[in-house]
Amino acid sequence: MTDNDSAKMTTGHGVVQGYNAQALVDDKKQVIVHGLASGVGQDHQQIASVLAGASEMLELSGLNEELPLENTKLSADCNYHSEANLKACASYQVDAYIPDNHFRQRDPRFATQERHKTRLRERDLP
Repeated sequence: MTDNDSAKMTTGHGVVQGYNAQALVDDKKQVIVHGLASGVGQDHQQIASVLAGASEMLELSGLNEELPLENTKLSADCNYHSEANLKACASYQVDAYIPDNHFRQRDPRFATQERHKTRLRERDLP
């Protein structure tokens, strides 16, 4: 039996049933502004709910003047790159740094990355 709100997620250890956790952290005060766990396996749609929750928490606590979301910098990995996430950042006026999924293909610094990958060659098979 599984929790109906959880999701199947691919990990380095195979597929597991679980939750995807998100946290928005203030780098100056070193506090978690908002966190949530969702039953969505991918991060492509997560930023909107995190920003909405953080904005609500800041308004309720009266900290929205001290820690406004507008003009703050948000960094995330390329799993968060999607049109929905970028629109959410724009609607909250957040300065987002999210690389797209193909940035390595365009960056000349990664031109030789293939030579560093190990390949299973036929002659190495038993």
